[in-house]
Amino acid sequence: MAKADGDQKKTKEIEEQIKGRKQQQVKYRAIQKQLDNDTSSENPQRSTSDPDSRHQIVRGTVTEVCYTAQTTVDAKHKLLIDYKLTNQNDKKAMGFMLRRAKSILQSNSFTAFYDKGYHTGSEFYIADRLGINTLVAIPAIGRKSQAPDPSYNAEHFTYNPDDDAYTCPQGNILYSNGSWYKARNYTFKQYKTKACKECPVRDNCTTSKINGKVIQRTQYTQNIQHNAKRIAQSGALYKKRQALVEHPYGTIKRQWGFDQGNKGGFS
Repeated sequence: MAKADGDQKKTKEIEEQIKGRKQQQVKYRAIQKQLDNDTSSENPQRSTSDPDSRHQIVRGTVTEVCYTAQTTVDAKHKLLIDYKLTNQNDKKAMGFMLRRAKSILQSNSFTAFYDKGYHTGSEFYIADRLGINTLVAIPAIGRKSQAPDPSYNAEHFTYNPDDDAYTCPQGNILYSNGSWYKARNYTFKQYKTKACKECPVRDNCTTSKINGKVIQRTQYTQNIQHNAKRIAQSGALYKKRQALVEHPYGTIKRQWGFDQGNKGGFS
């Protein structure tokens, strides 16, 4: 169109733009090739502005391109004993930080406190293998996993390891068919009973119209329950976590002069 109008200047501008787009095309095809060849992650990423950062969930459904700082704090002396900058969120961080702490301290006779962002079955499994006790906050049960009446949630069903079966609050036994099923990051068994069909409180227990109540038990359920038991027995001990983790940063900021009376201070 520029040529038809005899606008040579505009023609040159368009040709320069096309040249720039072709250069970008070469660049992004090279990046795509890197992503296709990256087998180190289930979700390979490249940040063109900051190569070490990654797009990750920071809370709920909120995502950012960022780093995550993992730190280990000594409760007695309020000192940082370890840190690591990562580009993964907290869900898979507990295991490798515990390994590092065990190596640094040359001991596993300590209790590690974490918030609910670290509540992941595979990480509890690692902690138990390392012989390290954890106190990890227990997240609320998701809406889809809630029974119509919370007193019939899965945690109120009793597991019997000898029979590999669950007993429901009504006294009915839920059995597994013995098969293990694969999910994305774990395997699980399913437990159910035909007694659901005639159960008088079925509508309180499940919304399923076909199978009745179905409980899933993963290979990590026992490790998760060990943590829940420690939380229940910990009393006020776990509440110390919030005062431990932030304390060193408050000390560092105050040493740098960023106290409550200065602009840019902390609270």
